[in-house]
Amino acid sequence: KKILATLCVGLAFSASCFATEVTTLQLKTDKTDYKYPHFTMENAKAAKKINKIVDNEFKSLRKAHAKDHDLLGGGVNYKVELDNDKYLCFNLESYDYHGGAHGMYYTEYFVFDKTTGERMKYYDFVPSINSEELHWGIKNGFLPVELADGSEGNAPFMNEETLVKENFRLNEDGSISLVYGPYELDCYAAGNNFVKLTTKRVE
Repeated sequence: KKILATLCVGLAFSASCFATEVTTLQLKTDKTDYKYPHFTMENAKAAKKINKIVDNEFKSLRKAHAKDHDLLGGGVNYKVELDNDKYLCFNLESYDYHGGAHGMYYTEYFVFDKTTGERMKYYDFVPSINSEELHWGIKNGFLPVELADGSEGNAPFMNEETLVKENFRLNEDGSISLVYGPYELDCYAAGNNFVKLTTKRVE
């Protein structure tokens, strides 16, 4: 089957001196539609490192779909959520459909240092926590849970097997939010759940 490749170019945050130019790369087949970013920055070396990681992640997702013979539809999309003078934060959302009422998606966040091109960990921004602290913080309202629509969640599906996720989003205020997908903390309709951590450690 032939793959149609197209390029869609857009300039993100063009009014800022730290602007990152984002080019949307698209690969489309009869069953799948992949859209992923290619970044151009003043620091070309850092941009090269970032794009290499994104390309490898994209290839991994395509390979998984290619091996899935029951796949009826799928794809990848992305969203840039933060771009400032120090950091770039975006996500890749992959989607699989095998029939039924709805498919399943997974959202992987990427936070990069724009000076070095290194991918950051959540504990580069806030103190790390363990599962016990996570559970206590959510249950006692110390760690707020935000649903995909911006409303407040209460993590009804959280249990003793719920772990601290490495997947995180960098927020505008410098805090981070651990990202949990459908069914991890709440039902499918609730979408992704975001557990906010600040520089103050859970006590």
